[in-house]
Amino acid sequence: MYLQLYAHNVPVRGKTGGAIYNLQQGSLVRVPLVLLDLLAQLAVAPLATVRQRYAYDLASFDRYVEFLLAKDLAFHAEELARFPALDLAWRYPGALTHAVLEYDFAHYALPDVLTQLDQLLCRHLELRLSPVGQPAEQLHALLAPLATSTFKTIALFVEHSADLTPAALDELYAAHPKLTYVFCHSAPVTVRSSHYPRVLTTRWTLPKGDVAPPLPAPRYIVNSQFFSEAQQHNPYYNGRVCINHLGQFKNCLRHSRSFGQVQTQSLRELITQADFRELWYASPDKIDGLCDSELRYAVCLPQALRRSGPGRYAVA
Repeated sequence: MYLQLYAHNVPVRGKTGGAIYNLQQGSLVRVPLVLLDLLAQLAVAPLATVRQRYAYDLASFDRYVEFLLAKDLAFHAEELARFPALDLAWRYPGALTHAVLEYDFAHYALPDVLTQLDQLLCRHLELRLSPVGQPAEQLHALLAPLATSTFKTIALFVEHSADLTPAALDELYAAHPKLTYVFCHSAPVTVRSSHYPRVLTTRWTLPKGDVAPPLPAPRYIVNSQFFSEAQQHNPYYNGRVCINHLGQFKNCLRHSRSFGQVQTQSLRELITQADFRELWYASPDKIDGLCDSELRYAVCLPQALRRSGPGRYAVA
């Protein structure tokens, strides 16, 4: 008999400790390195054979086995070949994953950008709008064409105006199912919708270039999509494009560096630039400090990165 981890439980080694990622339940179990050493042996040899190697401390060996079984991390199997490892190749059908757009109805044509994003199969959109005139009508007109787009989620940050009453925001959220969050910022008071928990009017102000909105985020992100992406890519930067209110392309709105302007260059042309895509491949294993952590495939770091050596990066 063998003792084998379930395929969705993936061990990760750090410098001083280890972790088992439960990609099915979205949880982490911190474990000592000695248990990872034990798992490496159990992955290729029968349980009885490995147990004999630990004859000098069978009590500890048996406790580790009991721990794995009690936590439902492992199971007994007669043949290893019948239970192959999980396929962790990252696949994504589009050319872009996330887009963060600042727009003040002045410097570029937002509908054209949204069309380009749709053609590139972008899935997640964050709109930061400073509307003028009649904001409620503007927002409905802007969001309506997105109902048939490839976007799966849309987070909306809009500057407060007298037209954007709590009732108007509720109506907006209800009318456009792809909206995941609506934040009406810079308001006189903070009011959360009584009907929709993800609709908030807040006194908090969203400065231009700020990329830290108060979205609820888990401390760790544990799922097969994020884990597989983190093997070769940086989950925060990979497939992300940001456009500030002036129309400049950026990896992140906080960065000073830009890669051209939407007024003169298409998104399809932008993503062919190697310098724009560089941070997409700054995976956790290439970031100084983070590469030593057993939690590196579960954290999403928005901090700016700088080169620290050939193929290496450090938090700026």
